[in-house]
Amino acid sequence: MRTTPIVALALLSACSGAGVSTTARTSEDSVGDTDVSAGDAASAADDAGDDAADDAADDAADSGGAQSAGEAASDTAVDTGAADAGSDSAGDDTAAQPVTLEGAWLSEGDDVAPLLVELTHATSITATFGPQAFTVVTIDDQGQQVQQVGVYTATPSGVGEIFDITLEQTMPQAITVEGIFEIDDSVSPAVLRYEVVQTEPSVGAVAPTAEGGFGATSLGADLTQVFVRQ
Repeated sequence: MRTTPIVALALLSACSGAGVSTTARTSEDSVGDTDVSAGDAASAADDAGDDAADDAADDAADSGGAQSAGEAASDTAVDTGAADAGSDSAGDDTAAQPVTLEGAWLSEGDDVAPLLVELTHATSITATFGPQAFTVVTIDDQGQQVQQVGVYTATPSGVGEIFDITLEQTMPQAITVEGIFEIDDSVSPAVLRYEVVQTEPSVGAVAPTAEGGFGATSLGADLTQVFVRQ
């Protein structure tokens, strides 16, 4: 019987006069001309004033438009900068997530523990860990598969990066397995060192400890296994 490992990362009017006698007409015409001239002058003054007011209003509108456009450009630049900063920050947060036990791991070839090869003729072992459950599939040199399932707990040992692990297997039979594991994520893909033994029912083996290190079971270093993250 055997066990396996795994790892837990905006978007113009004009006015005119009229009279009867020539003298009166002349006088009236003169007065009328004077009135017309005065009216024309007043009208011209009004027009000039209106034009000046219109020009001033146009200038103000143009100035306001330019300022508005400038403010909009400034706001856009500020908004874009803030968005970029937020994006960069989010990218940085995603970048350096440590590799954990949760996931899939593969041990094959020389990475399979020598003792397991001797006892089970295993050529590959795939271990998949969820938040609580695990599944281990072992394939032997005849292509036969054995699947083991159950639940596990993993806790930091307090010694370096080594974790203690206990697995409660439910299939194909109920057993308890204990041991240690360590993940090296300084390489890519990450590597898992793993060593466990069955403790219930007892097979006469003592589980390895973080203090003792890998290979510290009564079965020796031949039970230390290497898995590669998939």
